[in-house]
Amino acid sequence: MRFPLFSRMPITYTWSRHGLPMSPRASFSDHNRVMMIDDVQIEDGGTYICHASRYTTARTQKNVTLVIECK
Repeated sequence: MRFPLFSRMPITYTWSRHGLPMSPRASFSDHNRVMMIDDVQIEDGGTYICHASRYTTARTQKNVTLVIECK
């Protein structure tokens, strides 16, 4: 038996930055699953955290470290 996808509870995605505020150039797409930083600057480097949750019971998070090198 198949259940329609719309019957499942949606996953909510949010982003944060470890120890610092989010970059003012950060934007999000695809239901907050994708974070983009336009015109990235050296100060945008650091660890960003994607939080995923389904309702109030299932939660997980993944860290992404952005390293920016310049000449």
